[in-house]
Order: sequence, then C-alpha cells, then structure tokens
Amino acid sequence: MEKYDEWNKRKRQHLEEFHGEHRQRSAIEDPSCEICFKLREQDKINEIREFWKWYSKLLPAETYNKNTLRGLGNILIGSKEKLLEWSSQKDNEIAFQRITRNLDVIIESVSYSERLRYEIRKLREWILKIILMRKELFEIKEGEE
Repeated sequence: MEKYDEWNKRKRQHLEEFHGEHRQRSAIEDPSCEICFKLREQDKINEIREFWKWYSKLLPAETYNKNTLRGLGNILIGSKEKLLEWSSQKDNEIAFQRITRNLDVIIESVSYSERLRYEIRKLREWILKIILMRKELFEIKEGEE
C-alpha cells in the first residue's frame, strides 16, 4: 500500500516529538496512537469486537484505538438501506464524503505489522462491502449499551 511508509514515519515522528523526552507542542498527530486515543474498558463493545475479528484475520492489523471505534460507529449510525443508497450514489456527495472520511479514519487508526497489499480506494470499498454484508453483527442490541 502506498501510504504505509508515510504512516510509519508519522508514527515514529509522533512518538518521538509528542511522547518523547523533549515533548513538542507542534508535534505531528498520529491517529493510530494508542496512548493518545486509548480505549477504556467500556469502549470495547461488541461492534468493534466483531469488526476486529474479521479485519485482523484478513489484514496484518495489530491494534486499534478510540479513533477506529469512532469511525466505525459513524458509519454504523446509518441504516443498512441508507448505507447502500449513499455508497451507490456518487451524486450524494456529502454522504459519500462522510462515509469515505470515516473509512479513512478506520484504516489510518489501525497499526499494521507490514505493508498492506491493497490501495486505499480498494480497501475502502472492501471494508464497506463487509460492513454492509455483516451490518447486523455490528449493531448494538437494545440493552447492551
């Protein structure tokens, strides 16, 4: 994947500048930082567990964080019908951009052990298809919150 080296550089730079010995205010932000975006126990809900189960089996994904949960949650807010409508209608630019932005949040907030074999565009399509096919597994059941 073309972004892997860029993400690794950003991660190293963030750890050094923001969490290092000489903390800098202008340090680069890293959406995959487990320190900045640490999950609390109550954040580890079923929707992310199901998502992570298949995501980490299919990709060299090591860890996720609060940003991953946020991106996934923002996509799952819509009904399956709305997601199908939004993902199939490029003329609904606002909805398309919202989904794309949240897919990017999911992809970039995960730490990977090696370079991904997919382009970001293909990875977005693939994740969205999996979410649409398995959306019922990710939905929070009433009373589980």
